[in-house]
Amino acid sequence: MTQKGDLLIARMVADSDDAPAHALLTEFFSGHPVDELRQLLLSDDEGTARTGAWIASELGWRSRPLIGVLAQLLNHPSKYVRFYAIDSILAAGSAEHGEAISAAVQRVEDVDDAVRWKAINFIAQAAHDQLVASLPFQRRPAIALLTRWLLDCDQSKDGAEIVARLDSSDSLERLFACIAAVRVSIRDRTALERAAVSTDVEVSSFALEQLDALQERDRTDAQV
Repeated sequence: MTQKGDLLIARMVADSDDAPAHALLTEFFSGHPVDELRQLLLSDDEGTARTGAWIASELGWRSRPLIGVLAQLLNHPSKYVRFYAIDSILAAGSAEHGEAISAAVQRVEDVDDAVRWKAINFIAQAAHDQLVASLPFQRRPAIALLTRWLLDCDQSKDGAEIVARLDSSDSLERLFACIAAVRVSIRDRTALERAAVSTDVEVSSFALEQLDALQERDRTDAQV
């Protein structure tokens, strides 16, 4: 345990001061016990909790001991805390953390656009076994069904159903179709290209962003 890390945490808790955030992050990377971050995450002060959630997201897999707390933060009134908590669970969650992963998936219906985007990205990037682990904990039948369908798409070589669902009258189904298009784009970009011209702005903007990232990767690979 580093004395400097203790002092930084005490300062942030006492004064709601986020100025030491980067210094504290360095302390955690240098070996300060990650569990000490719990004090910030559970703070009643929104700014302190937000800083704690940001640090957790930067720590990646090192935040794993805090998965339970991070899952609780998905219901935090601050959109910033929810946003960073989703990031943290993606990096730190494993097949052993199905309940936390399920809670992050549920944020696909968050009232805030940025948090919802982060949840969409979470589902698109989550490992197959992470999503499988979430199924027993899914509370919304519609999301559970769409998650199962998404997992089937991971194994299927036929993208026709993904394209068809992009035109669904149900907005949640269109979102999951877009997510499926991203997940299969490593082998076929047809559905993702179709999603990019969707009249659903949320679908098309996310698909375009993912296409841009893929094209940038193509350019980088071509230069190697």
